[in-house]
Amino acid sequence: MTMEVAATPKYAISLLPAESVSSLTSGLKVRSETQFDELVLTVEKSDYRTLCERLFAAGFDFPSSMTGVDMEWGLGVVLHVQQLESKRKVAVRTYLPYDAPTLPTVLRGLPSERVRYRNALGATILLLTFLIWMCAFGLSVWVSGLVAKLALTTLTGAAIGVAFVIGHDACHGALTSNARFNRWGAWLAFLPALHPPTSWDWGHNRMHHSWTNLRGRDYVYAPLTVVDWAALTSFQRVLRRVYYTLPGIGLFYFIDIWWKHVVWLDRDELVQLRSRRAHTAELIALSTFLIALCALVWNFGAWQSGGVEPRISELVLCLVWPFYVWNWIMAFVTIQHHTHPRTRWFDRESEWSFFQAQVGGTVHMKFPRIVELGFANIFEHTAHHVDKRTPLYNLPMVQRYLEKNYGDTVIVQQASLTHLRDVLKRCRLYDYRQCRWMDFDGRYTT
Repeated sequence: MTMEVAATPKYAISLLPAESVSSLTSGLKVRSETQFDELVLTVEKSDYRTLCERLFAAGFDFPSSMTGVDMEWGLGVVLHVQQLESKRKVAVRTYLPYDAPTLPTVLRGLPSERVRYRNALGATILLLTFLIWMCAFGLSVWVSGLVAKLALTTLTGAAIGVAFVIGHDACHGALTSNARFNRWGAWLAFLPALHPPTSWDWGHNRMHHSWTNLRGRDYVYAPLTVVDWAALTSFQRVLRRVYYTLPGIGLFYFIDIWWKHVVWLDRDELVQLRSRRAHTAELIALSTFLIALCALVWNFGAWQSGGVEPRISELVLCLVWPFYVWNWIMAFVTIQHHTHPRTRWFDRESEWSFFQAQVGGTVHMKFPRIVELGFANIFEHTAHHVDKRTPLYNLPMVQRYLEKNYGDTVIVQQASLTHLRDVLKRCRLYDYRQCRWMDFDGRYTT
């Protein structure tokens, strides 16, 4: 296959002390040759990161686009050393031999059957998961035993999460080939999650998918810098620390994603919606739906005969707890999709590229197959980002193709609580110039 390239290789040049050249490559695997008046040093990939650290220490002026993940993962470097007349300094020039495939190139190679829709399957999955939510919620209201009630309300929260994943596919217009069904199916699946489709379409479909991992455009867990952290209030820092704990990740999604960017949008975000009127109508409809659920629990719950306090407790258990479970599941899934020691984030559009963000910046989390099926294949996330038109039931075939053809770029991670704890510990702040993750104390962790 002929590969189109996104840009010519990048390069940088600096003047360094002549005696520094031998120390730069000492102990590294280097191939040297003379070309005209230049000494050309080719460094093995395995030593790339070490060389770059030495270059930084020697004062080499690396542009940010040549640091961090680009250096560490699978790229080589060639140094061109030119002796100057003064003999005291040398001109060191380096090229980044990285030609990324463009979007058309990647899409042309994908299996054509990926957009073969199975309408009956898509509709059945969506309606079945919504029915499971209805049954779980209804039973949680009806049963009186605390243990059974807690188990059913937890199941209710999980059902909201699975229904939302499928509704999210419908909101992309990818669940079936019927646009009307997709539109109303998304509405149905988004009801229990209290997500207005209009703002989700803007924030997720148009911003997150179009500008993945680009701060200022993609708001989904965009990492803070050391400067951002220093500007936070004491309360904000405490809250941020809670976000990066296993129990607290649900608050991360609830506050920083759902409330700030799905429900209560600021003025700059509101003007970007396809229809502010539709968004307002959706908020009214969701509020009415929530009030109806509260009335149902209050008047027909198993604890309603015990007075006011048991009724309030039942509201918390049947509505608040499942909603937090759903937010926790959403955070559990989505944080791991784009937060990883190897993922790179950008804050300059000129450095961002489709290939680095969608193919190299989206993680395939590997769970037991039964878990992946339970979450409708959404963990095959690289495939979903490369072409969001691919229905969830076709994602595995696309993921296999991407890992076969771009295996050095696609991040594949075996899922575990140990890995998630590691991510939450190491990937807290980000240095956009060095392209490296840090902890809250500003120490580099990658």
